[in-house]
Amino acid sequence: MAYLTTDELNAYRMAARIMIASGLVDYMQEDKAVTLMLLNRSRGVDPLTALTDYYITQDKPALKADAMLERFYKLGGSVVWESESTDNATQKATFNFNGTLFTSEWTYARAEIAGFTSNPMWNTHGAQMLRARVISEGIRAVCPEVNKGLYTPEEAACFNSNRKSAPQPSLPLPEPPKPAPVAQAVAPAPVKAEAPKQTSKPVPVKAETKPTQMQKLKKAAAKASKKATPAPAPAVTGPQDTDGLIAEISTALHCGVDWYSIVNTVNSKYGINGELPDYVRDALVACAPKE
Repeated sequence: MAYLTTDELNAYRMAARIMIASGLVDYMQEDKAVTLMLLNRSRGVDPLTALTDYYITQDKPALKADAMLERFYKLGGSVVWESESTDNATQKATFNFNGTLFTSEWTYARAEIAGFTSNPMWNTHGAQMLRARVISEGIRAVCPEVNKGLYTPEEAACFNSNRKSAPQPSLPLPEPPKPAPVAQAVAPAPVKAEAPKQTSKPVPVKAETKPTQMQKLKKAAAKASKKATPAPAPAVTGPQDTDGLIAEISTALHCGVDWYSIVNTVNSKYGINGELPDYVRDALVACAPKE
């Protein structure tokens, strides 16, 4: 077929405007009507037939079911319907073309499984939607040159519903390559000594209290009793006043007598029932070595 000239394209545009303005076709856009005319020009179909036999659904050309069936009959095909035309649950037909038989059956349950019933047309025109499925499937099986990959408007509407209700997930973008790790000398991790396991409950540690001078004196006396008394130790004469006793104790310390020995001697000499008089305690406290 000859290439399309500018004059011929302008003629198609004018024809599309006239047909749309007349209301004889359902196309509201001039460019879609011209596209259908050009599509059928390659098949030898006149412009008016192109606009009456085809329909555009979601910018896709679709051949109407009755036009598809009409072309099938013209090529010598035959169809035997095995269901009522108004049956909204099942539509079934056997197609015969040059001895090739094919039976197509579409049910509402099958369409529901395929995800086509989401289109509202299935609730109002169920039988017509099922028949369009049967016609398209049967003719495509025995005489594919009729539709050549085209679908009916009912099928195209279902495809659009499926695309809206179940969009295809986008493929994840590949991750950028990671740089090769640089080998580094790693110091060995220090080995931590394991703490000994506690087999019993820990004993709470009491806060230490500073001993009093009297406690220190008693402790010193206890230690002095365990030690051998150094010999010879100057005797403590034992004056009956604090100052005199301090002088005697100081003299003994000056002579090198052990403090524990002095305390032991004072306890044994001046102790009364294990207790020391006040003046003796005062003298010991005054002479006790400072820690």
